[in-house]
Amino acid sequence: MATFNLIILFLLLSTFQPTDNSFDFKEDIERDKRILKVENYTGNAQLRQFERFKSIDLSEFKFSFQKERTTSLKKWKRNTGSLREFYQIDCKISVDTVVSFTDVDTKAILNRVSVKATFSFRTYIFKLVNKPRDWYYMTNLRDGLVETSVDGIESNIAPETIAVGSDIACWKAKAETDKMLKNR
Repeated sequence: MATFNLIILFLLLSTFQPTDNSFDFKEDIERDKRILKVENYTGNAQLRQFERFKSIDLSEFKFSFQKERTTSLKKWKRNTGSLREFYQIDCKISVDTVVSFTDVDTKAILNRVSVKATFSFRTYIFKLVNKPRDWYYMTNLRDGLVETSVDGIESNIAPETIAVGSDIACWKAKAETDKMLKNR
């Protein structure tokens, strides 16, 4: 009877473990390249350097998962190879505010827009043994690429058009991402 109870307990506990260890970088970078191409962006060289992370053999890594409110962190780690660990942080940010548009010259308010929306961001961080070591890629799942950096050097590759309120949500998403990384 005790063995049966242990099996039932194991089965129940195993259902609460994260089963979604999917790595979505390939789909995200391809979508971001399509969005930037539509907007006639020609500086895809910065994006090309991230292509190396599109097809990683996940079987070589140990997977862990963490979730807080509307933010989840997936982590893959191993002790060998050039790529030792990488993260995928998914963050949903709700915005409920009024955005004012002002004239650059006169500073007069031209328009006010009420924004009530939820924005989804995904951030990838890749940690390598050799330089460049730290790779950072953030995308808005609707508007596309937000920013990239390699060893702290940022590349300003962003879509020309973004949804109103997306910038506010982006600041919050970055703060949530930093918080999750500190708590890992």
